[in-house]
Amino acid sequence: MKWEKIRTINLGLDFETKNGRVKGSIEYYQKKGTDLFGAARIDYTTGITSGLTKNVASMIGSGIDVNLNSQNLKGGIRWNTVLNFSTNTGKVTAYDQKTPRGSDYISSSPLISALVGKPVYAMFSFKWKGLDPVTGDPLGYINGHVSKNYAAIYGDSTKLSDLVYHGSVMPTLFGSIGNDFSWKGFSLSIRVMYKFGYYFRRPSLSYSRLFELRQGNSEFASRWQKSGDERFTNVPSLIYPADNNRDLFYNGAEINVEKGDHIRLQYITAGYEFDERVLKKLACKSLQFYASLSNIGVLWRANKKGLDPDYASGQNLAPSKTISIGLRVGL
Repeated sequence: MKWEKIRTINLGLDFETKNGRVKGSIEYYQKKGTDLFGAARIDYTTGITSGLTKNVASMIGSGIDVNLNSQNLKGGIRWNTVLNFSTNTGKVTAYDQKTPRGSDYISSSPLISALVGKPVYAMFSFKWKGLDPVTGDPLGYINGHVSKNYAAIYGDSTKLSDLVYHGSVMPTLFGSIGNDFSWKGFSLSIRVMYKFGYYFRRPSLSYSRLFELRQGNSEFASRWQKSGDERFTNVPSLIYPADNNRDLFYNGAEINVEKGDHIRLQYITAGYEFDERVLKKLACKSLQFYASLSNIGVLWRANKKGLDPDYASGQNLAPSKTISIGLRVGL
């Protein structure tokens, strides 16, 4: 085994206009890693172990960070804008451990793809043919032919080349925009965050989890129940006992992959700074009343299911909206 090697390049530029109305910075970075540690399989006939950790991979990542501050209005009414814009792309450049099973590249959580030329975290899915018009069973492919052999589809019969590649699981473009307004003693701040260029897997119905763990899904109400329903739904029919491979195929199918692009309103804060006359009467240096609303929610999303991409997996609960009101006093 050898030490991991990391090479980082950073190039930056700070700028400001002559009157100081616009200023900011631009930074480009590149990070290259070689001899990176990762899991590697070994011949099971050795009788020692099925795998070990060794130097197996190399990757490269790069991006741009832009920070921009502007004074849009000065004088009685003041308006300042703060813009943060970042890009991040990375790909695997070498990995000496590959697996032929397509299902090994499908997961409900971010999974290191370990595929040369692809993002470190990549989204793959099974090809989808629709539902059987007679039984409501989900239809997939084996060697280009329509199939309902779910054990084979989720097993060795589906290779990596048979999967649908969507793109990165991690946002490749993200940042925030903030606007601050003030007039006399009043102030207002608004922050918007955005993420683009990535995909997520939508949680879907699994009859196995429903029967065994009592874990339901709202898709149950939209399941196939009679011939013709396949024209309006992609949710498979209910069967009992459940077929776990059937559920795994459906959960990993391309119809359950959504674009994660969205714009979120993070918070709005309003305040009032009392003037010197009030401060003298109260014998204090500063006095500000404020009210804030945070975790407001998604303003726009690319997916049509109304899902919040940051919390769609259900592994983390979305933070609740928070309203705070207070008084800041400086003595």
